[in-house]
Amino acid sequence: MEEIIYPPGNEEGKRIFSQLLQRDAQERYDDDFLTLLIAYRELYPASEKFAIFFAKYAIAHKGYTAALESLQEAERIRPLNMEIWKAYVRCYEALGRSEEAFLYMALLSRFYATPLTISVSQNELTPFLRKLSQAMCVGSYPPFWGYALRWTDKGVSETKLTVAGDYLPPLSDDGRLPYWAGVYVSQEPMGAKGWLLAKCKDDPEFVTHCGADFVFDIMRARTVEKECRVPAPTPVILPVAATVPAQQIDFRSDDVSAPAWLGQWEYSFFRLDKETALSSEAPFVLGEPIPLVHSPRRKKLILQLLVDGLCWPQVKKDPDRWMPGVTRFFSRGVIFNQNYSVSEYTYPSMATIETGMYPEHSQIFNLNTGRSLSPGFLTLSEQFKALGYYCCSPASTGIGVYNGVTRGYDRLIVNSYAVHMYEAVERIIRQIEAFGECDQVLSVQILDTHSWTARDNYVPLPTQTKLKLADRLTISEPVPSVYLPHTPLYQHANRQGMRN
Repeated sequence: MEEIIYPPGNEEGKRIFSQLLQRDAQERYDDDFLTLLIAYRELYPASEKFAIFFAKYAIAHKGYTAALESLQEAERIRPLNMEIWKAYVRCYEALGRSEEAFLYMALLSRFYATPLTISVSQNELTPFLRKLSQAMCVGSYPPFWGYALRWTDKGVSETKLTVAGDYLPPLSDDGRLPYWAGVYVSQEPMGAKGWLLAKCKDDPEFVTHCGADFVFDIMRARTVEKECRVPAPTPVILPVAATVPAQQIDFRSDDVSAPAWLGQWEYSFFRLDKETALSSEAPFVLGEPIPLVHSPRRKKLILQLLVDGLCWPQVKKDPDRWMPGVTRFFSRGVIFNQNYSVSEYTYPSMATIETGMYPEHSQIFNLNTGRSLSPGFLTLSEQFKALGYYCCSPASTGIGVYNGVTRGYDRLIVNSYAVHMYEAVERIIRQIEAFGECDQVLSVQILDTHSWTARDNYVPLPTQTKLKLADRLTISEPVPSVYLPHTPLYQHANRQGMRN
């Protein structure tokens, strides 16, 4: 470990760190420890280790407020760190803040297989299990939770669940309304998709199979118990979702008094030109009102397309064959041929795109974590939102929701795997037409060119029909896409994705 932490030749740093480790193991947090620690900080002012050691020193002397401040500084630099989490547990336990202690105990258990040995009272059990589940959930593919704990007659049991028709658990407080996960619907029978989700959402197999690519509508929202008034100094679009089947919601303004019927967990949109009261016998969900305002200081539309798995060197060999339309469009702009990705797969790459930071700084690199991006880092979508844009992702896998990378978006239409360009184009057109009176940032993630092993996933239909049987049956073991073999099957599937 020391050879990784310290560059060759830094013997003084090695010596000081070794002495700090020795005194830490002996719990000798005295004046000599503090003197060594100050010397260490002078050598390594950017390291989180000073803050960790100082927090331990403060805890030993019952300075819990100072310890928490120091741990927060260390966590900003290294959110995924065993020593920080252990110190947090000690500090929060000493302060009697059980829920916070539970969260870091769960992280220790999830990442380092640390046994959970804690006495929990009956009234603490529910928040404890929720914090434990939150820390152990997979960081991708909302609204699924791949690891959830419940109390049953036989004790604590592990399950999987779909947090739909409900709020996604906030991993950090960004000051905005939380995300509420509903069902995405277009022109189809009202209530049908909500009915289907109600049948399936508590089935662990539904999570295992990613909801069979069920499409969810995730939006910033709040719950109204009975009645509310929505001001509309300028025209706004108001998203509303029901919580029960065929729910009647009454609208009242100076010139309107009429009901609307909504399907369970399905968002509908209403244009309000003046203050309007909404009421219902059952609770309903109200999305953030969308002001229909254009500013000459903003663009009408900013469109970001992430074509996941696109092989640009292959496109450059014969652009008119593989992607003629894309090539023609960007020939009028700028193409960065020497650009490169700092990560080999989507989860950390998305964080780099949305934050502009290397993974070593954002600390977004492990999709098995329940930790989120530090609130101190502004994302691209947050900056657009601050400028007054309506930020929407009409087609997304949801990567970035749990870890906070996409927290500036007002709305995300999410399904885990089958996100194809033909459907995204339709949704983009609808979005532009529906909200054309305001300024929009639309971000789309496309998976047409993304390769997966053919052992677990279907390849495009032309690939299935055009290859000889020997090439068609050259299937690899399940491995990440960057390690798929260079075979006719995967070559054809990838190129067909480009053409699509």
